[in-house]
Formats: sequence, structure tokens, C-alpha cells
Amino acid sequence: MKRHLGIIMALAMAFTCLCGTTAFAAEAEPVSNVVAVEASDSGIVPYGSLSGYGQHWHNSGESTVGDFYVNVTGMGWPTAQLTLNIENFGSNDAVAVQVYRPDGTFAWGTLDNAGDYITMSNKDNWHNIKFLNGQTGTYRIHYSIINWNGNTPGSGRINCWIY
Repeated sequence: MKRHLGIIMALAMAFTCLCGTTAFAAEAEPVSNVVAVEASDSGIVPYGSLSGYGQHWHNSGESTVGDFYVNVTGMGWPTAQLTLNIENFGSNDAVAVQVYRPDGTFAWGTLDNAGDYITMSNKDNWHNIKFLNGQTGTYRIHYSIINWNGNTPGSGRINCWIY
């Protein structure tokens, strides 16, 4: 069997060596009829492209519960993503966030979906969070800030990106 396979392989190699083709290269002619076209991409929106950012700066001593808004542009899609982040808060401060779609329905929440608060020690764990029914329009971000020691929470920023 090996002998027959060896003969077939040798014949195949000899056949390819004998039946080679020759390739020729030619220089392309320069294009002389170039027409400039002015285009505007202001009306072009790829499917599923959502883009929005919003933030709230919390001053120590202000109300620890409130809302801020994220205006999301693009085109709606069956799914969307968000990234949450906090800056400058103290190590004992914690932030809970609930995200509501433009139609008022609940989209995602830190306590409801992840069962945790955003803290300075886990602030990088809240990226590329998926939720259903990505919509364009104004999202409401509801936040609640606490301090684990029962003190007044410090100052800091809450960031939200929706895409």
C-alpha cells in the first residue's frame, strides 16, 4: 500500500513540475478621468451603533440620592452595553446605580444584576456590561451613595457610557 501511495505522490509531483504556468506583469495605465465627489456622512448611521456619555460630580454633604442623564444617539439595537466608573471617592464610599431606558423601563442595575456596589477597589470591574433593548434617546441614571462607616460620603464623580 505504501509503495502505491509513493508512486502516486511521485507522479503528482512530476506532473506539477512539468505543467507550470508563466505569469507576466504589466504596468497599469494612470486614471485620467477622476471625478471628485462631495459626500456628507451626517445621515449615515450603522445599524446597532449607540453612543452616549454622562456624568455627575457629587460634592460631600449633598444629597446622596439623585439622577443624571445620558443622551444616546445612533440607532437602536436588540442589545447594548454600558460602562460605569467612579473617581475620587473615599475607600469607604460605595455607589449603587440603576439605568433606565428612554421609554422609562429598567435596563440594568448594580445591585439588581451584579449584587454589588461600585467602590474604589472594584471600580474597574464595571466595563462592557450587556443589557437588552438598546434605545436611542435620554437614559436616566439613578444613583445612591453610601459610606460603609456611616459617615458622610466624600466627593467624587460617577461616569456612565452607553454604546
